[in-house]
Amino acid sequence: DFTAPAMPLDRTRTHPCVATSTGTIHAVAFWFRLNLDAEESLYTGPENATTCWKQAVQFLRAPLDVEEGHPLEVLMSHDATKVSFQCRIACAEPVEWAADD
Repeated sequence: DFTAPAMPLDRTRTHPCVATSTGTIHAVAFWFRLNLDAEESLYTGPENATTCWKQAVQFLRAPLDVEEGHPLEVLMSHDATKVSFQCRIACAEPVEWAADD
């Protein structure tokens, strides 16, 4: 639902990463591990056997041009029904993320 208000910040994390090549980021591919109990889990990573649970892709609001080796930040948010991503070039100074309107 692209018209929903921003997700709560307590379910938001920033993950640092580095651009492995020069180009344009258009989307984020993702998968997850769901721990069902202490012994059983469901993992949807690309190296696992195919199930009805697969990897997913979420397109960014705007493409991001990057240079190989530059530090990046990926803002990851979720609630009970959806996952959201934003990417930006990492800055030395803290900068506010754009609101998910």
